[in-house]
Amino acid sequence: MTPLRFLPVIFCLSLSVSLMGQVPNAANPAGIPSSAPQPKALSGSDKNAVTSSMENVYLLLSLVDWQANTMISSEGTLGFAKSAAKSFNALWKDLAELGTASGLSVPVALSGGDNTKLARLRKETGVRYEKGLLEWISKETRRTHTGLETASRTASDPRLKQLADKWAPLVKEQWEAAETAGKTLGKAK
Repeated sequence: MTPLRFLPVIFCLSLSVSLMGQVPNAANPAGIPSSAPQPKALSGSDKNAVTSSMENVYLLLSLVDWQANTMISSEGTLGFAKSAAKSFNALWKDLAELGTASGLSVPVALSGGDNTKLARLRKETGVRYEKGLLEWISKETRRTHTGLETASRTASDPRLKQLADKWAPLVKEQWEAAETAGKTLGKAK
């Protein structure tokens, strides 16, 4: 029978043996077990497409956050924002999964320029605010659609191609909806 005072030492030794290959070292700085799946690398142009799309969609999610955006007062803009938020959240999930599976960093903040532009926009009120918001959303949605269309045609990674094929038409619908909401804003029914 082993004395109780030796149990912590025995436990630590058995734990260190079971974690072999998981300990951080020069060859494996993250301590990832050698059996763990490694991120599948993307080509340079595919990395740029995923990174750019993640940044655009992160910005779009910030802009269509209708729950936090108490400055939206028209039903048309609010309806668009709710629909767009649902679509962009699902696209964000797919992009973030592909990005992290490929070892890319996922954006967690807006760029300084976007923060500045958003601060200027928030100084506007009423229809001017909503019109500016919808124009910006339309521009960024168009940019995202163009990036996805390009990735659909040129991506070398099948995961990116599949994502682009799935989302390009849906993003185009949101782009058109933003355009329509902007054109009808402030007009009587």
